[in-house]
Amino acid sequence: MPQTPEIIASGDFWTLYDSGLLDIYCNGDMPDYDAGYTYAPWYDYRSQIVSATIGNSVTSVGGAAFYHCAALASVTIPDGVTSIGDYAFDECTSLTSVTIPDSVTSIGGAAFRDCSRLTDAAIPGAGGVSNIGKQAFRGCAALASVTIPDGVTVIGFATFYECGNLSSVTMPNRVVSVGRSAFYRCRRLASVAMPLSVMSIGKYAFDGCESLEDVYYGGTETQWGDIEIGDYNNALTSAAIHYTEAPTPTPTPEPEPGPAVAGRIVYTGRSKPIIRLVEAVNALTAAFAVTDAQIEQAVADAYDAAFEEGDEQDDNDG
Repeated sequence: MPQTPEIIASGDFWTLYDSGLLDIYCNGDMPDYDAGYTYAPWYDYRSQIVSATIGNSVTSVGGAAFYHCAALASVTIPDGVTSIGDYAFDECTSLTSVTIPDSVTSIGGAAFRDCSRLTDAAIPGAGGVSNIGKQAFRGCAALASVTIPDGVTVIGFATFYECGNLSSVTMPNRVVSVGRSAFYRCRRLASVAMPLSVMSIGKYAFDGCESLEDVYYGGTETQWGDIEIGDYNNALTSAAIHYTEAPTPTPTPEPEPGPAVAGRIVYTGRSKPIIRLVEAVNALTAAFAVTDAQIEQAVADAYDAAFEEGDEQDDNDG
C-alpha cells in the first residue's frame, strides 16, 4: 500500500507534505508578501519545498510567494491566474521550467530574477501577457530564447539583464521602447528582431552583447536613423542591420506599337483622385486588349469622374 504523505506544516490555505509538495488552495488572489520584510507563511520551510501546486480557485500568484525557495524545481500555475506578483519566484535557483497560462496578463518586477537554471519560460502570446515588469528575468543565466508577447509595448529596465545563454530575441510589433540595461551582458545574444514601432533604446540596453551580429529591423535605414539610441550600445550599432526597404516602383514598360496596350501605370503619390484614375485605367488595360483611342477615352472619363468625386468630398469637408 502506498504511504499517505505526512504533513510537515500547514496554514489557512496551504499544506506542506513530507514529499516536498506545497499545496496552495486559497480562493481568489493569493496574498502579497514583501521580500526582505514580510515573508510567506511557508518561508521557514523553504528548503524543503521541491514542488508546488496552485489550486484552480487561485487567481494570482502573490508577490514574493516563493521568494528564495532554492529547492523548488517545478510549479503548476492553473488557468485562471491573471497575474504573477513582484519577486514571486525570485531566487528559485532550482526551477528549470515554468508554463505561464494564457489567462496571465501581467508578470511582476523581478518575478523570476536569478532563476539561474530556468531554461524555458513559455510566455503567452496574443491576448495574453501585456506587462512584464523590470528585472523580471534578470540573471536567468540558462534561458536560451524568448519570444516577447504581442501585447507588450515596453521592455523595461534590466528585464533580461545578464541572461548569458540567451541567443535570440523576437520583439512584437507594438514595442515602442527598450529600457535601460534591458539585455545587458547577454553575451551569447546573436540576433534580434526589432519592429518598426521602436522609438527609443535606453543606455546600456545591449551593452556587453559581444556575440550580436544581426539585427532584423522592420523599417528602412532612414527610419532606423530616427530611433533614439542611448549611450553604450556599441554592440547594437556595430551589428549588421537588415532593413525592410520600401519597395522600388516597377517602371512602366513602353507599349508596343499597334492596336493593343498591355502596360500598367505606377503612381506613388497620395492624391486620391489620381489614385482612382490610375486604378481605373489599369483595370481596363488588364482586362482587355484595347486600342489607343479607347485608352484616351477611358483616361478622360476616369479623370472627370475622379475629380468630380474629389470636389464633392472637398465640399462635404467644408
